[in-house]
Amino acid sequence: MFRFEENKCYRMPAHFGGFDCPGPDAALYYRDAVSVSFTYATDKDRLEGQFILVVWENKTAPILGGREETGIPKIYADIEDLHTIKPNYYTTASHEGNTFLRLEMLGAKPVEGQLLADAQASAAKINALGWRYIPKVGSPGADLSQPILYPQSAEIHNSWAGSGTVKWVQLSWEQNPMQWHIIKALAELPMLEMSPAIMAKGIVILKPNNGRVLE
Repeated sequence: MFRFEENKCYRMPAHFGGFDCPGPDAALYYRDAVSVSFTYATDKDRLEGQFILVVWENKTAPILGGREETGIPKIYADIEDLHTIKPNYYTTASHEGNTFLRLEMLGAKPVEGQLLADAQASAAKINALGWRYIPKVGSPGADLSQPILYPQSAEIHNSWAGSGTVKWVQLSWEQNPMQWHIIKALAELPMLEMSPAIMAKGIVILKPNNGRVLE
């Protein structure tokens, strides 16, 4: 008979057994993420970081782990390899053949000296905030709804800056029944200002073993 072990971590389907809890993760895959800066302040916790609105990724394993374990709102998309016509870069995200996001970076130039050092310092500690939500079965409401801190860091080896564009393509319910409302909400946000586009080459270190529920 299957029994849970208190010193093991589990992922669904849990009845196949547990494993030693993970340390920092490493993998190669493509992702498009949308986040906003936040300040989280309660009687017990106060911190600043990035609240993750949505993340599109093209691999199942990081999507499932991020959603269930750390509350990062990950969903699937086909994300094109980066198309390079130096000094310009292009990519798109789509779902079942329907493109919903086009990204381009034009006139990329290397970031060097103090600007690169500043970027490296700012990426050394990243407070990512997710919200883990498990709906009730058979009725409205949640069985679990809680803010999660998911610490990360990035080692930036090289960086480039240029001008960029973000183009959302709104889809119908028939074209993307699970995501169309997310795309619509992002596409309808007013474009108040366009900051320089930044591209970085390096390593992002995920630290699920340091994550915790915020109070």
